[in-house]
Amino acid sequence: MKVKLGQLNPNPWRNQEEATFDPVRLELLKVSIEKTGFWDILLARPDEDGGCQIAFGHHRLKVALELFGEDHEVDIPVKDLSDEQMLTIMAQENETHFAHDVCVLKQTIQAAQKFFKTKNGKRKYAEIKKKMQGASTSQTKREIDINLERKIYAVFLGFAENRVRIGRGLVDADNPRLDAALAKANKGGVTHASGIIENLSEDKKSAADLAELAVDQGFNTKATRAVAQVLKHADKKDRPKILKKVEKRPKSTTPEDAAHDAAIQIATTSKGRDVSGVPQTSSSLDGEKTLINYTARLHEIVIGLPDLLQVFSEFKPHNQNAFKQATTELFRILNTKFKIVKEKREA
Repeated sequence: MKVKLGQLNPNPWRNQEEATFDPVRLELLKVSIEKTGFWDILLARPDEDGGCQIAFGHHRLKVALELFGEDHEVDIPVKDLSDEQMLTIMAQENETHFAHDVCVLKQTIQAAQKFFKTKNGKRKYAEIKKKMQGASTSQTKREIDINLERKIYAVFLGFAENRVRIGRGLVDADNPRLDAALAKANKGGVTHASGIIENLSEDKKSAADLAELAVDQGFNTKATRAVAQVLKHADKKDRPKILKKVEKRPKSTTPEDAAHDAAIQIATTSKGRDVSGVPQTSSSLDGEKTLINYTARLHEIVIGLPDLLQVFSEFKPHNQNAFKQATTELFRILNTKFKIVKEKREA
């Protein structure tokens, strides 16, 4: 169907207020179109105003309008696409070309949330949910609900569940500073987001501070996640001090080591509560294997005994053997750690 460029409107699921254009991609498209002409790689559906809504290709349309103007005609496929199809086509296009962009990921999840509130969206949600229910699990009802919702979004959008988890975390965090810092990280943005929102979503300032520090100093994903875990289990008032120590660390010291050292120093030189590297709720630990894995990693961490016993005691009725192994290893590691700390303080 022949249509003027000026008659092509954005996908209704694209957030025009927040959506941005990648300048590098725009420039590459401009060079390509100037050399080979306007590639009609667009798909659209008729809209109520007599024009068309494009399912994808917003960058291409922007460049074409700049080069040829609104009256330039193009011949593109126009199909009777449903709202669901318009959204899922856009989501797949975004995932293919903008997987690194946290803002695009967040906006895609928000669009899906909006769709699921419509009449057709509610029907689709219920349809997918019905197919997924019934699997046996030892998780709590809240965990089951969260994981089920994540799976529904993943199936609907064609995303990996981890992508949905990160996107939902960014939406729930509602933190513009965090979004801006992670967007600056380009390809590392989404992977940095995973560790930060998982551990610091309740503390907007610390989350944004860590994101900015991670981006400015080029932390990898592992370092960002490790620092986020230390911050999560530190007193909120101590988090700025820990980040300061990480920022000023010697070049030979990794970010995660700097964070652990700072946390230990604060915990052992003040009257504040100790820093914990073990999740403080049983819901954070998933089964015997995870439980023992956490125990094995405790050589990196100083933990307060009351909090520790509260966590592990919840597992006692479920698996006596796992609890016994974990507790034995735990006390051995703690004893060693506290001896080292005591000797350092007395020296």
